[in-house]
Amino acid sequence: MLAGLILLALLAASGAVLVWAGGLGQPRWFLEVRRVGPAGAAGAEVQGEPGSGPVSRSAAGAVTRSTARPATPPASDLVARWPVRPGQEVVMEYLHSMFRVPVRERFRVTPGGLVLTAVEAPTPEIAWYYGGGLGAGWRLEALHSTPPLACGGFGWPGRPSGEPPAGDFPGAPAEAAGWAEAAMWYRLAPAQGDEPAAAVRGATAGGTTAWVPATGAPAGPLRVRATETGHRSLVVEGRCMELRRLVGDGGTALVTVVRETVW
Repeated sequence: MLAGLILLALLAASGAVLVWAGGLGQPRWFLEVRRVGPAGAAGAEVQGEPGSGPVSRSAAGAVTRSTARPATPPASDLVARWPVRPGQEVVMEYLHSMFRVPVRERFRVTPGGLVLTAVEAPTPEIAWYYGGGLGAGWRLEALHSTPPLACGGFGWPGRPSGEPPAGDFPGAPAEAAGWAEAAMWYRLAPAQGDEPAAAVRGATAGGTTAWVPATGAPAGPLRVRATETGHRSLVVEGRCMELRRLVGDGGTALVTVVRETVW
């Protein structure tokens, strides 16, 4: 018995007991935003739980701050972190640079990253703009109602409920005139029964966004250019966080899903 106790003590000292107990750890998943481009002018703080971090934006668009403790200590490039779970929906809302209307991109959290499941906007032109990069199997459908935008629409005069704006919206290009008469929102999504493709997003030198066909490719991180014009914002559990406030105007954000084991 004494020999057995001595052996157990030696194993504990060498860390072997921790290896043996590795199966007892519980996985936890986090959505992280890291600054990978120029910092820009705005300062950034690490955020914690959705709605309790230093910066959040209400549906009306007002910026609020709180003194809640961040989920993780600050890091040189880590600017936001929220607990998530596989299968959870995460949304990206922004103002489209060409059509000047709000767009909602829906993603599903997977262990390998975010998978695009739908693109929604108050214009059928999203089928032309996004459809070529998403591959076969994606279909456009009209929405008779849609949930309100979490980020407030970024000044778009149309109603977030899907009703068209009153009059013409200044700045809309002539080729996109059809959106102004739209009486509802539209959704571009995989046909029923098709598995959503993993959309790989790449920022071009000019700051625009290009969609690359990635049907069957593993999910991965999103690399997003944050600008005052586009107002690209993450929505986690209904809370809006504008990326420009995390990485600065003109900065580049890398949005990833990471796993940690809790003992």
